[in-house]
Amino acid sequence: MEPGHAKRDERLRTSGRLIAFELERQKWSSEPPTAFYDCVHMKALDAHPMNADSVMEYDAFTDIAFNLAKSFICQARAVALYVALRQRDKLNEALGSRETFLGFLDRASKPNRDQTGQMKLL
Repeated sequence: MEPGHAKRDERLRTSGRLIAFELERQKWSSEPPTAFYDCVHMKALDAHPMNADSVMEYDAFTDIAFNLAKSFICQARAVALYVALRQRDKLNEALGSRETFLGFLDRASKPNRDQTGQMKLL
């Protein structure tokens, strides 16, 4: 169905709390909340090399339609993660499995410092 219709589907209000997602016959928990959508956006970008190459030209991203009051999903976040992983030659590893992807997300959310005091994100 069209995206606009899908957003207004009655089942979104009547079927109960969201408990999981499924992608490529693999279940994804709804926690952490952005993981599934980050992965979907990154896989979609990776499947379109011309678009993927074009985002590599940028250092910052914004999602003008993002509204934290309405959603926690931010496409700009997914693109920034994509670029960071690809710059570090870790993209294929991160997208290789759900568990590995979740590990990268966990490390990205808890930046640490290396021996020189520089921030390390991934």
